[in-house]
Amino acid sequence: MNYIISTDRKTLTLTVDIEEQDALRELHAEDPESFGTSEHECAELESLIANSELDWVNPAQTGDLTDAPMLGIPLDEEPLDRFTGNVSERWAFMSYQVRSFLHDLADKGEAVFIS
Repeated sequence: MNYIISTDRKTLTLTVDIEEQDALRELHAEDPESFGTSEHECAELESLIANSELDWVNPAQTGDLTDAPMLGIPLDEEPLDRFTGNVSERWAFMSYQVRSFLHDLADKGEAVFIS
């Protein structure tokens, strides 16, 4: 999995290659009930977050009133604290009430988060 931040910094697009896309489709076919749960989203993004500048963002850090999955970039090298607000930028997957971003990755090969 990779990501692209738009030049205007308003969107963060997660992308998967065809093999990753096929693996997500297989996971969905095997267990549609647990596909796209927050636990599954965390597991799928674990490697990306461990190897990039991105981290999960708690809405309390930014004053957002949403349960949307949010990714952000910390102000410094420290991991994001749950409540300190040390986030320089953040993006959220706002279609979360309808589907998981994992569905978009499986179907289209990309998922767009907005700032």
